[in-house]
Amino acid sequence: MMPSLGTVLWLLVTGWLSFLARVVPQMTAAPATLATGVVALLLFTAGLHALGRWTYAPRRPDLPAAWPWRWTLATLALIALLFVSGLSAVGLFRSTLWLARELPMHSA
Repeated sequence: MMPSLGTVLWLLVTGWLSFLARVVPQMTAAPATLATGVVALLLFTAGLHALGRWTYAPRRPDLPAAWPWRWTLATLALIALLFVSGLSAVGLFRSTLWLARELPMHSA
């Protein structure tokens, strides 16, 4: 028996909750890995700010004279959002493909 489209959509939308409930208690975080991630994020942020300061030239008098940190952090948030949305799109595609392969095919 093939599940309904509503069941498939419901599992696509909410299936990650059961996955998180099962996997998160088993996760461990190595301090060295966390430290590497924090250092990489700080270096990337500093480099992004340096690039902004180097390339920024105000064209109107109402703009700030120097590249503000707020713009750097907003750009960093946008980059992180794009990264996460790309990962989510790939994950959704893989999950959909996996579900499509698992569903029984019926013949007429």
